[in-house]
Amino acid sequence: MHSIHHFCCPQPQAAFNLSNSYFFYKYISPKMKKLRFTTIILTALVASISLISMAIFTGDPAPATKNFDLTARGIPVTVTAPDRAVVKDGLLNGEVDGNTFVSLEIVKDRFMLMVGMWDMEPIESLEDAVNTQHSTVAGNEGFKGFILEEDNGFIYKTIKDGDTDYDFQYFLEKGDRQILFSAGFATKAFTETEVRVLYAAAKAAR
Repeated sequence: MHSIHHFCCPQPQAAFNLSNSYFFYKYISPKMKKLRFTTIILTALVASISLISMAIFTGDPAPATKNFDLTARGIPVTVTAPDRAVVKDGLLNGEVDGNTFVSLEIVKDRFMLMVGMWDMEPIESLEDAVNTQHSTVAGNEGFKGFILEEDNGFIYKTIKDGDTDYDFQYFLEKGDRQILFSAGFATKAFTETEVRVLYAAAKAAR
């Protein structure tokens, strides 16, 4: 099991302008009409193929997303995640010394984002919290290095029992609460690309 420390194609320009004038249609020969109609059909077909190719190679249309406001679930933050994702209670919900930790997961396929928060005023600054977790992660078994390091978070790599895994931690301060994001629990290791998507969602949270 994975450790917790763990989006319309552009409109094509017209290739031709078919005149609507009375003179044009009254005096053009039947053969030319037929030829022009054939040209129109062929041009439209080529344009359609081009648009389909563009959609394939550019990845359009973009995957649909939705804003998930987690306030009613105990964490005052809104996260943009894939449409039809499910918000569920995380496995880390509970109390320690009378202090409650709220844990939620936003899940759809391989998008698995954990959002957690101690329901209490932070005991250290945001900078110190990031540095503490940075040091803790670096000391964990299987740690192989940081892939990305920023002021409020980082992505890192681990290898355990020959399996390569990626994870991240990102901190957001909202009022008098600190919110922690990381990859959720999964039975299959995350790739760097998957984790970068999750990290981007965490950074965009408000």
